[in-house]
Amino acid sequence: MAEKVSWEKNEKIALIEFKQVMIDPAFINDFHSVMDEIETNDDVRVIIIKGAPGKIFFAGYDIGLLNSGDAADTSWLKGKTLEVQQLMDRVEFCSKPVIAVVDGYAAGGGCEMVLACDIVYASERAMIGTPEVKIGLIAAAGGTIRLPRLVGKHKAMEMTLTGRMYTAQQACTMGIVNEVFDHEELLEKALKTAKTIARNAPIAVRAAKATMIHSITLLDKQFELFTVEENLKCLQSADIKEGATAFMENRRPVFRDK
Repeated sequence: MAEKVSWEKNEKIALIEFKQVMIDPAFINDFHSVMDEIETNDDVRVIIIKGAPGKIFFAGYDIGLLNSGDAADTSWLKGKTLEVQQLMDRVEFCSKPVIAVVDGYAAGGGCEMVLACDIVYASERAMIGTPEVKIGLIAAAGGTIRLPRLVGKHKAMEMTLTGRMYTAQQACTMGIVNEVFDHEELLEKALKTAKTIARNAPIAVRAAKATMIHSITLLDKQFELFTVEENLKCLQSADIKEGATAFMENRRPVFRDK
């Protein structure tokens, strides 16, 4: 039984909840196991990802674990990037529609999870951003691919290169979030939309999603491999070690690598 990711069925809706905010190997295994169960369950027509309970929707890979590997072991470093890419791809290429319910911080991998979903509802207290450059990394799990596709080059550049966090309303204006609701009614609104979708012809819903996703992801696999190579440069730099250490020590990093 999956311990770090759980799910329950509400009529024809699967509600996924993360039991932790960070990605580690056990989380990855549990997430794929849960998705296997849901995708093969013919009684489930729509998926809602609620994220983790508390103030953080999702955060991404555990920096401590990421910084514990051998910087000279390129296969290990590439493998970590590919693992998280595959996690986000599992959401985007899922045959069933996926709705994100963002009720807190969605930074880094959390933002990339949001970008991979099909519909995104957020509460007024949600914050979304790609702050990876602040610790010496890039949004390598699809952020540099999905974000410009969704918001356009200029906004994506500003968001990614500054590492700023954006409010739910700002993210809505940019097109990352569909609608912003009060915290108390957020899940109810997501369930209402999910039930509307679930009442439609399931084959048609799956076909509609598949054709749209494939039309906008035609070259993604090529770009994902390029992103792995670019992220490798970051993972092998002195910057990531300084950035990760500074993050854990709650101080401003001093980057020296050129």
